[in-house]
Amino acid sequence: MKRSVSLLIGLMVLVSGTLGQNLVPNPSFENNNGIPDSENQFDLVDDWFNPTERTPDYFHLQSPGRGIYSANPLDSGWGAQAPRSGEAYIVLHYYVPDPPTQFEFVSVVLTDTLVPLREYRVRVYASLAETSSGSCDDHGFLFSEGPIYLTSAEMAQLEPTFTNPPFVDDRDAWTPIEFTWIADRPHTVLTIGNFSYGTGSLRLNPGGARQVTYFLDDVSVEATGKFIGFEPEISYSCDQASVRLQSYNVKSAREWDWTVNDDLPLTGPAPELTLTEEGIYEVTLRTVELGQEYLITQSFEVRFPEKPTAQFSLDESLPVDTRSLLPIVNESSPGTHFFWDWGNGEASEGEQPQYRYPNPGYYTVTLAMEDEWGCRDAFSQEIFVACSERLLANAFTPNGDGQNDVFPFDGLRACEEVLIQIYNRSGQLIYESQDPSRPWSGEDYPTDTYYFMVRYRDGQEQGYLYLQR
Repeated sequence: MKRSVSLLIGLMVLVSGTLGQNLVPNPSFENNNGIPDSENQFDLVDDWFNPTERTPDYFHLQSPGRGIYSANPLDSGWGAQAPRSGEAYIVLHYYVPDPPTQFEFVSVVLTDTLVPLREYRVRVYASLAETSSGSCDDHGFLFSEGPIYLTSAEMAQLEPTFTNPPFVDDRDAWTPIEFTWIADRPHTVLTIGNFSYGTGSLRLNPGGARQVTYFLDDVSVEATGKFIGFEPEISYSCDQASVRLQSYNVKSAREWDWTVNDDLPLTGPAPELTLTEEGIYEVTLRTVELGQEYLITQSFEVRFPEKPTAQFSLDESLPVDTRSLLPIVNESSPGTHFFWDWGNGEASEGEQPQYRYPNPGYYTVTLAMEDEWGCRDAFSQEIFVACSERLLANAFTPNGDGQNDVFPFDGLRACEEVLIQIYNRSGQLIYESQDPSRPWSGEDYPTDTYYFMVRYRDGQEQGYLYLQR
């Protein structure tokens, strides 16, 4: 039998009922709307109902009747059997040869809906009636998504969820019929009876069977807390997703057949695959659990993280020179690691580093960044670093004493394309040089105040110097 279930990943499904809670109302048939005084009064039982035209029976210790048509468990036409618990139980004819279609069933609406892929333990206690001339192995249990009302013959031809393999022959004790079952649909109703329609393995006494009759008591349906299914475990790198399809709580499965978007056949309890395209992927697992085949379908989405973008700019309100920290502004998308190459053999790390160029000039700054997924990006930009050096002296004494005899321009050596000009008080150009390494000797000019102009690639500087003989 094949069971198909579709679930969407991300939807949490809660276990139906509390673990160990019986989902069968009135499980031992104690609650009623009246005490039976003869057979065929099943309609007195609360919560349970008769889904066919047949006549199951309700027995109760308080029943006043005695003898063949009574409904007292200790003295009835079907023999004496005390209830397993409480004061009541029900009676089902699983087989009556005349008419051969007399199969009796009982149904109950569960107190909670069964959840697909969850495991449930189902149990009922049966005792073979003393007068039953045969026994059977066809104690059947049918779960359905709603009540089913059919004739006895039509009901008997349905395929039950479970049938009990062993014969139940004990006429003295109560025999538990128990099984665990994984719900395949959101069932709400349990029906109990014989679904063989006379084709089951009936064991008859010599001379033929008059009937096969059972007493039933203490019905239970409980969630075990176990379930079957799988969970896609997704881990991302920059350009691909690694997916592990982890099956869980499959107790005795020996087969795992997977398909992804009707392709990519995989096997094993936890196969792995690598995906390089975004989108919705539908995964179907075919597994066999306790002889039952299940098809479990889930969907999951692969959405790669947004790739980082490296970007920076310079704050135009601040100087870009050798005297100041580089006014760099990191405008990248969020990342976890930032690597700066200053283009002069030096490098730094950090989202917003502080750096000052020791020398002026043109430099190519490169920012390489990486995010938490290992995605990388880089951005480069050429910048010009101006010379910030200035003339430190403002006077000199060219008197031949060996001290301060020349006016030096050493502080301008780091600057590129320098033009040094000196003017006298009358505004005449008396000295000009493009070599900062050559100082001005003052020549034969007299003691006086002179004007100087220094032009750089990125600007100029002017001022006064004093020559003292």
